[in-house]
Amino acid sequence: MYDADLPEIVENLKQCDGILLISNPCIEIWFIAHYKKPSEAELSSQNCVRMLKGLPNWDNYKKSILTSVQESQLWNKRMVAVANMEQKEANSKTYSSIFEFIKILEKESS
Repeated sequence: MYDADLPEIVENLKQCDGILLISNPCIEIWFIAHYKKPSEAELSSQNCVRMLKGLPNWDNYKKSILTSVQESQLWNKRMVAVANMEQKEANSKTYSSIFEFIKILEKESS
C-alpha cells in the first residue's frame, strides 16, 4: 500500500506481482472518501490532510496515527468509501484502489 504522489515509485511497484493498493495523492484521500466523493481537483498531500482535519472527529489527526474514534468511523463508513472510489478511474487526480481490497474482504467474510 503506497501513496501515489511519487510517480516513479508507482511505476516500479507496477512491476511487482500482486495487487497494487495506491492512493493518489495520499492515504488521506481514502479517509476523505468515507465522508464524501473526492473532487477531481489536483490536491497536495498537505491539502488532503487539511480537508480531513475539517471533518468531524478528525481535527486532531496526525499522519499515521488514528484514534479509536477515527478507526471506528473508517470501519463503519468503509462501504461509503468503496462507492465513492469505485466509480473513479485509476488515473484520476484523486483516487484510491483500497476499495478493491475492501471488496475482497467483504466477499470473503460473507
